[in-house]
Amino acid sequence: MAQTNPFYGVYDAIEYEFDDMSPAERAAATDLLVAAGVSYRWDPGFRLQVPSEHEQQTDALLADLRPYEPPADEGAEARAVASAGDDARGDIDTERGDEQGQEPAEWASDEASVHAMASLFDAADRLRHDPENETAAAELADATAVVASASVPFAVNPVLWRTVGDLARQLSDLLEAKADAGDIFAGADALRAVLRDHV
Repeated sequence: MAQTNPFYGVYDAIEYEFDDMSPAERAAATDLLVAAGVSYRWDPGFRLQVPSEHEQQTDALLADLRPYEPPADEGAEARAVASAGDDARGDIDTERGDEQGQEPAEWASDEASVHAMASLFDAADRLRHDPENETAAAELADATAVVASASVPFAVNPVLWRTVGDLARQLSDLLEAKADAGDIFAGADALRAVLRDHV
């Protein structure tokens, strides 16, 4: 790191040994010298060199040198922040689930969305084999409505979620329009293929 007040002298240098001092104390010494406008140089072995004309000033600056310590209330502040975070999480947990131990609304929504994906896969699989299966068509319609209205569930890729919704709607439209069996097969096969590795 470049020094703010570099000292290039050799023969008129005053040397201070810092090899038995902590990095914090060495940093504090540098800060004191910079603030006082004293030129300095750090040599290998943590030897501090300053011009001889600044010896008395440097002695006075380093006499009261203390390693950096955080403010006394910093730890308390950190604890207060952590405590506030715990309280906030407690409030969130309270808001998301009632005292009877019911699951948070977000969890219930995710569970419904994941269940809908499984239902879509099951319905698509049955329609693939029997395009006229009315029970599978009804199950597909119900699950499609869930996917269309629900937000992306946790750990599900948003692109996958949108793709599933689009394919499910297309297949529903084909069934409603009483499309050819080949078209329904193709739509069901595409939806099943997308969902196969995710349910």
